[in-house]
Amino acid sequence: MKRKVWILILMVVMGVAAALPAGATMSISFGETLQPGQVQYYWNDVPAAERNANFAGRTPASAPVGGDVSSTVPALPMDALASGRWQFWAGSAPVASQSLFIRVWDTAGRDHFYTNLAYFTNPASGFDRQSFGTPAYLFIKRKPAAPVITTIEDKGTTDLTVTPATLTRSVTFKSSAPVVEGKTVEIAQSIWNVNGTDRAPSAGKDLTLSTAAGDDLTAGTRYTIKVKHVNLWGEASDSYSTPDLVYEVGAGPTPGGPGVTSITLNLVSTGMGINQFTLPFVPAYRGTNEIRTIAQLVAQINAAPGGDVVRSVGWWDSTSQIDMGFVVSGGSLTPVNCTLDPATTALEVNKAYQITVSGAKTVTLNSTSTP
Repeated sequence: MKRKVWILILMVVMGVAAALPAGATMSISFGETLQPGQVQYYWNDVPAAERNANFAGRTPASAPVGGDVSSTVPALPMDALASGRWQFWAGSAPVASQSLFIRVWDTAGRDHFYTNLAYFTNPASGFDRQSFGTPAYLFIKRKPAAPVITTIEDKGTTDLTVTPATLTRSVTFKSSAPVVEGKTVEIAQSIWNVNGTDRAPSAGKDLTLSTAAGDDLTAGTRYTIKVKHVNLWGEASDSYSTPDLVYEVGAGPTPGGPGVTSITLNLVSTGMGINQFTLPFVPAYRGTNEIRTIAQLVAQINAAPGGDVVRSVGWWDSTSQIDMGFVVSGGSLTPVNCTLDPATTALEVNKAYQITVSGAKTVTLNSTSTP
């Protein structure tokens, strides 16, 4: 009873001639005076994993769950001329720990700059005061500019859960959206054009080609890639990224252009512990450590977190029609079916190697030195 009396007194003092609805209620202060149309808000009780800025139903392009804030319903401006405090309620029935999401636009027309989505939790049914702070207008509602392809990531993963073991390769192309008026244009989808044909719009800003999806990633295969972005309102950029990116499997982008590539070796010790892989680039680097030879490869795999696990490294020799390579023990590499020196035996691009290990380990190798 005392709680309801206090709220009623507060509303009378503030000069708001309206009855406070029952239910979870929050009073939010803002660092600047706002007009009703500038505020978007959503009531919802959601798990922590869904408390991101653009979870389904709470994007800048979606209608607020509770309707637009107006001067009367469903939010009351509390002391709008002074502290910029607004009052929000969840509905007619009390609901404990309701979640409140608020976004602020710089104009009541919601067609220019806007903030990220702020998240608030009402600790219980009833009244609670919190602060939004001064709005930081980080984003803009505009048609995306032509994207830029920034990164290429080339990976190979051996799957030993099937017989025979299979090597899955993938190439991921990543793009970025240029800023507009100094603000970020949020991208909902990308339209990737591969060898002259648009693929269906996909979420996010990346494209992945993989052998698992049926894409041809044999060495020497070439792809011509470009992309358009689509914003949260379904508006696509007027033009593709330029120039077209020509990518050759095993050789990277041609000519120049983005060149960050990597391969992740998921080495496992199940069964016989045989891991097959190829290197799309030589030299390779683990951090700043260069890898050009068999001995350097073994040393850097063992140097990665997880200790010394390599027990042998080899390959199929097509001339003699036998497996050859090295047995690894105590830091020494002993030749098997060959007289090669591991310190001078050069690694070859796209050659199939096999490594046996005594324990599972994941090692990422890059095409450039990475501090």
